[in-house]
Parts: sequence; structure tokens; C-alpha cells
Amino acid sequence: MVPTAAWYSEKHLELSAGPGVNAVGSLPWMINGEYQQHVSVEDRGLHYGDGLFETFRVNNQVAINRAQHMHRLRVGLKTLQISASSDLIERHLNKYLYETNLPPIARLKVIVTRGGPARGYASIQAMPPTVVIGAAPYNDIDESKRIAGVTLRFCSTRLSSNETLAGVKHLNRLEQVLARSEWQDDTIYEGLMFDAEESIVEGTMSNLFLVHNTVLTTPTLDRSGVRGVMRGVIMEYIASEMGLVVKEQRVSRDDLHSADEVFISNSLIGALPVSQCDEFSWLPGPVTQDIHSAVLQREYSAVRRQ
Repeated sequence: MVPTAAWYSEKHLELSAGPGVNAVGSLPWMINGEYQQHVSVEDRGLHYGDGLFETFRVNNQVAINRAQHMHRLRVGLKTLQISASSDLIERHLNKYLYETNLPPIARLKVIVTRGGPARGYASIQAMPPTVVIGAAPYNDIDESKRIAGVTLRFCSTRLSSNETLAGVKHLNRLEQVLARSEWQDDTIYEGLMFDAEESIVEGTMSNLFLVHNTVLTTPTLDRSGVRGVMRGVIMEYIASEMGLVVKEQRVSRDDLHSADEVFISNSLIGALPVSQCDEFSWLPGPVTQDIHSAVLQREYSAVRRQ
């Protein structure tokens, strides 16, 4: 079965009778396990972007691909040498999901900073971290976009190279913010970003895949970019289930010419077909459609198990 929005809404009615600290539409923030909306002005996340975040899709109180998100968070914490207990973060997340009456489909964010005080770049050993959790309603992609595909553009803002931070979803998103400010046209869904060597790395909020027959090609992220959770799910699970070969390599603008299909991915949109990017155009095809159907099936199975 492929789940529909109506199924999630009906299932939500069954689940929403449990404890809830709020009504949908007034979703709270949780900071260090307490419901509040104020972070210290001395927090290093505010001063230096010294932290990480994860954006989950939540269907009927179930955080989809939770294990993969938590794994990436642990890897990022280790890279940044932030002393935050993943068990503690899990407990805060469990509490939030249990006590907060979320809409049938929600976008949930977990932010972890090194904490404070921020008195210079040097940090105090074993500084207590700040863990922030919040959510908002999420409207799924309109079905017409899944049928016709979405339009992208190339961004002028370049991604800087840093092998230490490559792949990490850290709080410094200024390059993405600048890139997204390059267009105001609502017909353009996303922008693709290059590195200094003119290789396409990713979208401002998504990862990129090219389809060549039974081969999926996605940009390598050893110098910059974010290793998206949905990117990993597609590469490690769905592609093998479908008998597809996955290649990570440098992707140039010219490589788009030969692609049979192009799609973008993230944890909220799944796999979304691309119909145009500047002078390039493609028809949404069966591989992208089948990959997204597999994404929906994973979501449905996760909710059914609860």
C-alpha cells in the first residue's frame, strides 16, 4: 500500500487521544527538556553557529528514518567535538513526540549547540550543550509537481571547500541563505550550487541525483555539501532493492546533458522529479517514480509498526 494524506489524517485521529501539551497550531519549543522559547544570549550556537541540526519528517507522531538522522547527528557531534549525549537527545525527542499533539504530517527540527558561555572561540571542556526541539505543520508536495516535475536554477553563490566539515549539517548555512536569496520567482523550486571548481554539489536544501538507465549518479561530498539522510536511504537501501547501481562522482554542468531523469531529495520531499534547470530539460520518468514509491512505503511501514 502507498499511503495517502487521507490515511495519515485518519490514523492521526486514532493517535491524538493521547497526552498532549498543546493543540495543533500552537506547537511548543523544548529546550533542554523543558517547554520554553528562550535560549541564552551567550549560547555559542548564536554567536558562532557552533552546533548541528537535523530536520525530521514526522508522520502521525513517528519520526521517519529516525535511526539514520540520529546516526548523522552522532557523527556530526564527534566531528565538532561537542560533548552531547545521544541518549539524552533521544530522551528529549521521545518526550516531545509523546507529549506534543503534532499534525498528521509535521516538520520537526532538533538543534544541538555546544552551549555557552561564548567568550572567544576557545570553549570550556565538558560545556553543557543546548538541545532545542520544535516542530511545525508540513504540507506535502502538490501531486502536480510529482507528475510534471519541478524547475531548478543554477546559483551564483559558491560552496566553500572544507574536508573536515564536508557532509556535516552544521548551523552555519550562510552560503545556502545567500544562494536562496538569488531568486524570488515562485515557479523555481530549488537552486543548484557549485563549488569553486565548477562541480555541482547539491541544492540549497536538497541532494541531486542523475539517472542513466539503471545507474544513479550523485555528486561526491568529500569537499563540501550535506550528506542528506534521504540521500543515504536511497543509496543504501532503495537503490539495491530496485537493482540500481549508485555512483558518487564529480558532476559537471555538462553531465546533465546525458541524464535520462533528474531528481532531488531530502527528508521532507522524498524523491522529487526535475523537469528543467536553465537550458536543460527532462521528462519525469519511471525510476524517480519508483524510488519515491519506495520512500512512501518506508514511511507507511514505520507508522504501521507503532
